Amino acid sequence: MVRNFRGPLLELLQSGDIDLCFANEDETRELLRDDENASPEAALEFLAKHCQWAVVTLGSNRCLAKYGRERWVAVATESSIVVTI
Repeated sequence: MVRNFRGPLLELLQSGDIDLCFANEDETRELLRDDENASPEAALEFLAKHCQWAVVTLGSNRCLAKYGRERWVAVATESSIVVTI
């Protein structure tokens, strides 16, 4: 989605109308594709500049979150829960 709608998404973020934004690592890489320093941390800072809450998920490793000046790193844990339908 970010690849196809990057321009409108950037405009929406820059409008200041977004309170909370979750993005995975691939989405943030695409969002910041023109930035040579496009790390997950840089993406978190970019999103936090435009949103009250910013979260960058890093797959099964961890996620980064920021609200104002507060910043969190949540480390993923293994689970034995299996969901069946």
